[in-house]
Amino acid sequence: MSPNWDWFTTYEIVSEGVVLMGNNASCKIAGVGTIKVKMFDGVVRPLSDVRHVPELKRNLISLSTLNSKGYRYTAESGVLKIFKGSLVVMKGQRKAAKLYVLKGSTITRDVAVASSSLSDDDITKLWHMRLGHKSENDMIKLNKRGLIDGKGICKVNFCEHCIFGKQKRVRFTRGIHNTKGTLEYIHFDLWRPSRVPSRGGANYMLTFIDDFSRKVWAFFLKQKSDVLCKSEGIVRHLTVRHTPQQNGIAERMNRTIMENVRCMLSNANLPKSFWAEAASTACFLINRSPSVAIEKKTPQEVWSGNPANYSDLKIFGCPVYAHVDNEKLELRSIKCVFLGYKAGIKGYKLWCPENRKVVISRDVVFDETAMLPNLSLKDSSNKENQKQVEHQINTESTPQASTKIENRVASSPQYSIAKNKIRREIKPPKKYDEVDLIAYALNVAEDIDANQEPSNYSEAISCEDSEK
Repeated sequence: MSPNWDWFTTYEIVSEGVVLMGNNASCKIAGVGTIKVKMFDGVVRPLSDVRHVPELKRNLISLSTLNSKGYRYTAESGVLKIFKGSLVVMKGQRKAAKLYVLKGSTITRDVAVASSSLSDDDITKLWHMRLGHKSENDMIKLNKRGLIDGKGICKVNFCEHCIFGKQKRVRFTRGIHNTKGTLEYIHFDLWRPSRVPSRGGANYMLTFIDDFSRKVWAFFLKQKSDVLCKSEGIVRHLTVRHTPQQNGIAERMNRTIMENVRCMLSNANLPKSFWAEAASTACFLINRSPSVAIEKKTPQEVWSGNPANYSDLKIFGCPVYAHVDNEKLELRSIKCVFLGYKAGIKGYKLWCPENRKVVISRDVVFDETAMLPNLSLKDSSNKENQKQVEHQINTESTPQASTKIENRVASSPQYSIAKNKIRREIKPPKKYDEVDLIAYALNVAEDIDANQEPSNYSEAISCEDSEK
């Protein structure tokens, strides 16, 4: 229970319920919600089902309520410890009036909103790479429409990969096509043969663009003769040789696709043989980016009538860990490279360097922070993420349980008996305790004898021991 309304991160107003005090007075419950508390170990843990009682003078945590939720507690030497299993999640110090004061601090809603592991510049760069190096205007448009969760979208700073991948030339005048529906007019172009074949052996890229929705499709061909035009209701509008300006929409789309391909390959540090996967991902992202030709809407929205989903977007080329079903002692995951999205399949397209194969998987874990090497995220998070964890260990154990634990540790692939073995403290025998003192005494005796010896012949003759 708490009288502080501003501590609640979630809040629901209730009209019923009272709390009975020790003096038989009753206080009305105004609401129920969640309060986030930063515990003694630096971990922020939420307290749910907290009653808001404005007439209270103190903040109270019920031990019986914690016990009913699966927690247990012990009190020793004036310290109260709350356990979840064997992990200590809360601590309290006994103060006056025989009450335990929680070791921690609350996080109000203002602090919770302001605190974030990523700065605005980091969030902007993250979405800039997720969307295939889109401009800041496109990201701002998507953010204003609530399509992406980018509360800190700001100006995009210098991006070397965009410089490598994008070079502008003088624009030609655009041709105007007054289409009124999808598939009424199609632009297509066959991209020249690539000097480097794709991983699947493709040398050509055939792109189709719907004039009304500006939705784009890309097909990858091994030979130019694979392009066949059926004459069933299709009227071909040909262009003059060496005049790509007459097919401006398709040519400009190819330029946009290849700009994104160069940016993504440079950012992911992948070889040119992955150009087809990068181009396919670029088309996927272009269909979900605003277009001036369709009043700043996205091609996917105009084509299907529904807005696109941006929650599954990931950075092309980022490390990803795919789940594999191996034997019990084998690793459960394999490290791959993210190559985009597979059409018609609810999964991600991955490249496995170990097997040199392309795999499709949905049970994956992405590591997008590895694509931000120059940002302050990792440097700052190393210290912030360091947590002091306290466990309760039972010292009494049966021989059978000890054998199971030893076998489990020994079967770990990263465990080394010679490296991880706890070495005992080596103490010399008691008979050698005074060796250093004896050695020191001998050295002193030698110095004394050295001082009594004559230094020349005259001192030796005049010495009282000269006759000896």
